Amino acid sequence: MRYFLDTEFIDRGQSIDLVSLGVVAHDGREFYKISRDFEAAAASDWVHEHVLSRLEPHDSGLWAPEAAIRDGLRAFIGEDNAPEFWTWGGGAYDWFAVIGLFGGGDHLPNGWPYVTSDLDQWLHQMGLASDDPRLPEHTGAPHHALADAHHSALVYDYLARYQREWICQQARALGCVECERVMHFERGG
Repeated sequence: MRYFLDTEFIDRGQSIDLVSLGVVAHDGREFYKISRDFEAAAASDWVHEHVLSRLEPHDSGLWAPEAAIRDGLRAFIGEDNAPEFWTWGGGAYDWFAVIGLFGGGDHLPNGWPYVTSDLDQWLHQMGLASDDPRLPEHTGAPHHALADAHHSALVYDYLARYQREWICQQARALGCVECERVMHFERGG
């Protein structure tokens, strides 16, 4: 199963404090928690303005200690022994924050990867920029981990379609007609 994840965090230079974690499974399920363990005083003015000020209230039921977030994430992924995690925009930081919940890469659940797949890299490989107007519009709150994870899932779906169409265009240029039948079928024809 593919999982699209995003975090918000406080960068401390040598480490990061997890603020929130949002994960959207490709089947539509979602996981979202806010850490009770970060130190707000360590946040930059930008993080205060764009992240902390927009978090849900403490009594929302979304706030949890990092150990509970870790256990909740593990339960959310469940028995998936080969989860495929996708990130976008600072994905290395996002994954570092997730790995930190487990005490380091050596303590990740069995079958979990050490790295994520990167939407930024895929965009670049397809010759697209992250601000390409053809990409799906981000309709959620910016810098909200769950909204950003949902947007990543939409971008993934767009790129998958874009890549299939691009491959078919290249194949048609070489005289292949099989792609026409596949694309017609995928469009419901």
